[in-house]
Amino acid sequence: MRKTKREIRNWGTIFLMMVCCLFLSLAVGMDKTEAASLKAPEVSLRVSGTRGIRVMWEPIEGADGYIVYSKPGNTGQWGVLKELHTQATDHYSNIYLEPGTRYEYIVRAYQNVNGRRVEGPKSDVAIAITGLSTPGMSSVTALSYNQVKVQWKAVTNAMNYRVYRRTGSTIFREIARLSGNVTTYTDKTAQPGITYYYTVKATATWQGQTVLSSCHIKGLPVKTTLGASQIQSIQSTDSRHVQLTWQKVTGAQGYVIQRSTSASGTYKKVKTIQNVSTVTWTDTVPSDGTYYYRIRAFKQQSTGFTYGAFSPVKSIQMKSLEVTDTFKNYSSYTASRSLIDSLAATIGGMSTYYNQNGYDYVRGGKGMIFAAARTANVSRGVYHISIYNTGYSNLVLHGAYLDEPIKSAIWKIKQSGYTYTGMTDAATYAFRSNDRHKAIFLKESNGVLKSWEYDIVSSQSQIGSLNSGITQQSSVSSLSLISGM
Repeated sequence: MRKTKREIRNWGTIFLMMVCCLFLSLAVGMDKTEAASLKAPEVSLRVSGTRGIRVMWEPIEGADGYIVYSKPGNTGQWGVLKELHTQATDHYSNIYLEPGTRYEYIVRAYQNVNGRRVEGPKSDVAIAITGLSTPGMSSVTALSYNQVKVQWKAVTNAMNYRVYRRTGSTIFREIARLSGNVTTYTDKTAQPGITYYYTVKATATWQGQTVLSSCHIKGLPVKTTLGASQIQSIQSTDSRHVQLTWQKVTGAQGYVIQRSTSASGTYKKVKTIQNVSTVTWTDTVPSDGTYYYRIRAFKQQSTGFTYGAFSPVKSIQMKSLEVTDTFKNYSSYTASRSLIDSLAATIGGMSTYYNQNGYDYVRGGKGMIFAAARTANVSRGVYHISIYNTGYSNLVLHGAYLDEPIKSAIWKIKQSGYTYTGMTDAATYAFRSNDRHKAIFLKESNGVLKSWEYDIVSSQSQIGSLNSGITQQSSVSSLSLISGM
């Protein structure tokens, strides 16, 4: 059967289509073979400061270029960051990023085959976090003896902050971790007298990966100190005792009390108080005059003693009542009574007695007896005037006062023109004036003056043996036997 021209043309068309399909099939097969020969790049990242990440890889043989993909943060979307159209390229710098932010990267190579781009396999995901700015240190301030306030400037995208502390001879150690919205911290573990240095780092953490900022290298210094005490009251309990009361200092171990005889003079320590809760103390001063006091707290630590500031100085004037001043103008019995009344009125609180143990007129009270006799009988321990003191420290005898060291009292009596004549008993020292018109007896106990007696006779009489002025059985003057004592 002969084919028509139309049928021949149809078969020709079919043949051409089959050849084209075969050629296309071979071409497609060649593309797949070539693309499969490209390897996945091995990617590494290097963070540059707070806003840059350098994406790096080894060039892939046969590649004509590379495609860099990125994904910012935990919730961002993948997208093409950059297409690089040269085989020799081995990196790309991603800049102007957000500080402290996680970025993910993928790189793949591609080929140009017959005018078409054929992409190779993707690299593994590489992850990096951009750096954080160094927190600017604003201030460190001592709030109290053990508290320091640290302040710094906020860092963009900081999730947390870490506070570090050191002393001059140690390295920085972390003492606190704080959330990113906090820019202040109070350290409550400082020790007074030690210089501390503080610094801060910012941090950001993404899926377990943390980046830390740099910090102020040296840190800002601060030293806490004990608070200054204040003398709240200063008063005399008598002519030789000054009672001080002061303000308690928190954190101290005790107090040091210093005294001077002038406001700007040399201060010397007179007492160390070892208990911080003790806030009162009584000082014994050696003589009349104005005394100046100041107090400071202290604390003993492993590094030594640290001290608070001194309190403002407080002063007090001490003036005793010198018994010899009252009786230096004695002339007669009438005068002696008026002199005794004057002294008793100055002291106050003394009762009056008559005809007691050979004395015609007696005033007594506050551990004292003042007595006058018209007729002296020295052998019986009766003088024209006798002053007996066992308990009133404000009344002194030639400067000697009760509870003073006995050696000091003896020295004062001798310096006043008296001769030591011996012991009337195991505890009583006797003295007589050179004119034999005055006698002094000092009685001691445990090394201090516990009582004294001052006796006067008129110019017509003289004191003989002093032992006769003391009752031998009791070793005390007859004044001690007066009722009411």
